[in-house]
Amino acid sequence: MTRKCIWIDIDNSPHVLFFAPIVKQLQEAGHEVVITARACAQTHGLLELHQIAFVPIGRHYGKALLSKIAGLGIRSLQLLRFVRRQKIDVAVSHGSRSLVWTSYLMRIPCVTLYDYEHVFTGIFNKFSTKVLLPELIPDNILGSIGLDATKVVRYPGFKEEVYLGDFQPDSEIYSQLGIGKDQVLVTLRPPATLAHYHNPRSELLFEAALQHILAQKAAVAVVLPRTEDQRIDLLRSYPSHQGLVIPEKPVDGLNLLWHSDLVISGGGTMNREAALLGLPVFSVFSGKRGILDQTLVEQGKLHFLQSIADVQHIVPRKREVCLPSPQSNKRIIDVILKEILTATEH
Repeated sequence: MTRKCIWIDIDNSPHVLFFAPIVKQLQEAGHEVVITARACAQTHGLLELHQIAFVPIGRHYGKALLSKIAGLGIRSLQLLRFVRRQKIDVAVSHGSRSLVWTSYLMRIPCVTLYDYEHVFTGIFNKFSTKVLLPELIPDNILGSIGLDATKVVRYPGFKEEVYLGDFQPDSEIYSQLGIGKDQVLVTLRPPATLAHYHNPRSELLFEAALQHILAQKAAVAVVLPRTEDQRIDLLRSYPSHQGLVIPEKPVDGLNLLWHSDLVISGGGTMNREAALLGLPVFSVFSGKRGILDQTLVEQGKLHFLQSIADVQHIVPRKREVCLPSPQSNKRIIDVILKEILTATEH
């Protein structure tokens, strides 16, 4: 196949691990991969941690709708100036609206992935060349969100399965975080307060869950803030609390999960990672529940906290069962690579 230049835009931290094996396989096949990244959550830090070269472009503009619209326009112009100097054959992202809009203006074929049907999908559905979705999202959803079925390509399973088998557990995480191996390690991730689908009730549930864990003498709470504001609020609310660890630098989240005994999170990706690893995991997410998360609930792998009373029933305990080695889902990667490399034929 002809050598191609593939542009990938990473605009949020969960997509770093997702694209890592895809980038590796594209490069090994002789293709050029250009990566741009938005300053959002720990995106830049995680790219550096995983030694993925990128060009930093743009930032997050806040949760207000007008700010999001302005930010989309500003970052699209920034990307436009960068892309004009490149010879891009195809553009790819997991839900980057700026990439989709820039690609449309530059007439670059665009492949978009997303796995939560309740985000604002209009720009993806209208301007993407192809839209890759999990098979678990039913066909009747497509019409309700205005997605042309002729653009849709399905992939099996969960996107998190793309990279689950690519990491090697490293027990040095205990010493890095100053945690004893005999302690009950509880990983917590606050809700995405800047997301348009955020429900403030999630913050109340998260706060109740954190207080509950901190009240357990044998447990240590490792909290991964999404934003600097969340970090500052936590430090202000819990100064010098011995049972609370807030990493100063980005950590390998998957490795942290692997060594955790319990996970409580407001984010879809971390919840699904934990569930697929076989960990006990509770979600404080209070927005519209997606099909993928509901599937894990029905399988008994994920539990949603509905009230403060639910939080009190969580019992942090040392996990005795060793996690099995996860396997990457090669079928998903094969589908994604094929659609990226054939997008220019449409």
